[in-house]
This record gives sequence, C-alpha cells and structure tokens, in this order.
Amino acid sequence: MAAKSLQLASMAPTVRRGATRSSPVDAPSLGPTAQGWRERYLRYFGVHSQPGPDAVRRARVMVIACHGAAVLALLSAVIRVGLGRTPPLGFWLMLGVVELAMLAGPFVLKLTGSLRAGAMFPIVATATALPLISVGSGGLDAPVFGVLPTIPMVAALFLGARAAKYLALVLMVEITVMGLLFSSGWLVAGVGAPPAGKALLFCCYVAVMAFIAVTYEAERTDAEAKLRVMARELYESSVRDALTGAHNRRYFVEQLERDLAFCARHGTPVSLVALDADHFKQVNDTRGHAAGDAVLVGLVELLQANVRTEDVVARVGGEEFVVLLRGTPLAGAGVAAERIRRAIEAHQFEHDGQRFRVTVSIGCAVAIGPSSTDELQHRADQALYRAKRSGRNCVVLADT
Repeated sequence: MAAKSLQLASMAPTVRRGATRSSPVDAPSLGPTAQGWRERYLRYFGVHSQPGPDAVRRARVMVIACHGAAVLALLSAVIRVGLGRTPPLGFWLMLGVVELAMLAGPFVLKLTGSLRAGAMFPIVATATALPLISVGSGGLDAPVFGVLPTIPMVAALFLGARAAKYLALVLMVEITVMGLLFSSGWLVAGVGAPPAGKALLFCCYVAVMAFIAVTYEAERTDAEAKLRVMARELYESSVRDALTGAHNRRYFVEQLERDLAFCARHGTPVSLVALDADHFKQVNDTRGHAAGDAVLVGLVELLQANVRTEDVVARVGGEEFVVLLRGTPLAGAGVAAERIRRAIEAHQFEHDGQRFRVTVSIGCAVAIGPSSTDELQHRADQALYRAKRSGRNCVVLADT
C-alpha cells in the first residue's frame, strides 16, 4: 500500500496528559513552632554537618539522648532527696561525673564534628559511674542498675558492634566483682529508696528510655522517607530527559519491548508515532540555542497535552520525539498524529520577547502480532522520512 498523507478536517477532543511528578514526603512534624525550635537546637550542635543521612540521624538521637539522660540523673537525685534518703558524698561525685559527661557529649560533637568522639565520653563515663553510684543508693538492688542493660545497646548504635561487645564484657566483670565485694563485706550498700520510691525511679527511667526510643524511631522514619524520595528522584532522572522532562530513549525502548510482548500475546495493536521538528537547525542558528531549548520544552508540553495519560512521550534524539500508543490501530495513530501536528502548527513559541512558529513532520507505524522493536522503529522512521520528502509539516502512515 502506498504511503498516505492525512488531511483531516475534524479532530478528536484533546485529552490532557496528567503530570506525574514525585511529591516530597513530609517528615514527622511536631508543629511549626516546636519543629523549628528542635531543628535550631540540633543544628547548634552541628548535627546537620554529619556525612550522610544515617550519620545525621544518629547524631540527632545522640544529642537528645544525652540531654534526656542528664535530666534523668538530676531527677533521680531530686527524688532521692525528696524521699529523705540522702546518699553519701561518693554518690554525688559519681552523679556529677555522669551529669557532666552527658552535657559535654553534644559539645564534643559540635567542636570535633565526630559522632564517635561525641558519644564516647558519655557512654564510657556512664558505664563506669553507674555501678559506683549504686553503692550509695541501695547496692545491687538500686534502681540505677535498671539502666545498665541499655548501655551496650546505646554503644552499638554510636560506637559500633565491637565496642558494644567489649563494653558489655567490662560491665559484666564490674558487676560480678561488685557482687563479690558486697557478699564479702568489703562494700556496704547505702540506704536504698523505699519500694514506692524505687517504683517512681524505675518509671522515670522507663519514660526517658521510651522518649529516646520514640525519637530514634521518628528519626529513622524521617530518614527512610527522605531516602524513598531520593530513590524516586534518582529513578526519574535515569529515565527522563533532563531538558524537556520527557522520557528518554532507554525508557522508551524498555516500554516498547513490554508493549510488543503484550501485543504478541493478546493480538492488540501498538502504534508508534515518530516526529521531527522541521528546520530546527535554523532556529538554533538564527535565534540561538536557548531559543532551541525553549522550542524542545514547548514541543514536549504540546505532545503531553494532546495524548492520553497512558501514552509514552520520549525524546530519542536532538529534535526527534516518539509517542508510543498502546492499543491503538494505525488509523487512530494517524488521528492522534494529525491532532499533534495541528496543535504545534498553531502554537506560537516565545523566547526573548520574540514569537515564532515551528512545524513538525510525523511518521506512524503499527505492530499487530509478533514484531521486533527495530522493525517497528524502522517503519516509523521510513514514514517520517517520506513526510519530510513530501514537503514537511504533514503526517504519513507507514505501509502495513
């Protein structure tokens, strides 16, 4: 069948292509005021200067955990004094060490920029001081011992698995030695808190640890949400043309292979529309490459506005584009192509205060049943070449 040039008087209604852009995933929020205060507080200690999202997340948790533990230590002392169980001087000295270590950790992070250095001092100081604090607050029965199992877990988070193993071993040895010393009478436990006081202290510990755990989970969720957005943006950048936003040749070929496989299995047609901007080199030469870029962006916008949402618009060359029409026979592809041609012919492109028009030549081909990607592209290209030889600004259907 000879190639046919289409001159259609009436076109089908225009269907605007829906834009599919990745929207940012909102991080867990505490409200505008609270969220802003927390971010300024964490930024002051250099949290956001950490390399990578995981390091930032752990640094955020470290700063909050240190200050939460400092509050816990102070609250513990206040409760003990309020219960009338004033511990000996050694208790206050060790408590002071813990308090200073917790307050100093975030500042070490700020000064050194090292998460490991910032976490090392509070963790080691706490692991050393807490067993000694228990001497003046009830011995091995002191509520402070309830905090010890969490130290290796915290060390694993900030210092790594090896440090957590060594620290757990040191703590077990230290507790065993203290148990032997208490049993032999070398150490005498101070007066512990009454049962109600112990229950209150344990509740304080649980509340602070729950607060740290919830903070960690919020930071983890936030980091995962940002990673999902980054992954989606990375994927989009790998399958889309950077200038126009249309799909690139790689995505087009992969989608064409899938559609042809579907076509061969179910016998449905797949049409390919190939178009090329007429005399595009003259636009670049006379108006500049910026004007040429504006034309390419405008062409993609017009293409997407005049095809269906499920159709694929791709840029496969400098000024060469294709539209993949799944489930569309050759006649339907011709109608869509003529609608596109007329929309582009009627459009006034604008750049640097100047208006001008651009036309396109279009070739259409269809596959029904088994067909290769190269064969379909070749027939669409041949139809496009015939359109150019026929005077440009027209639509030509390939032989079936």
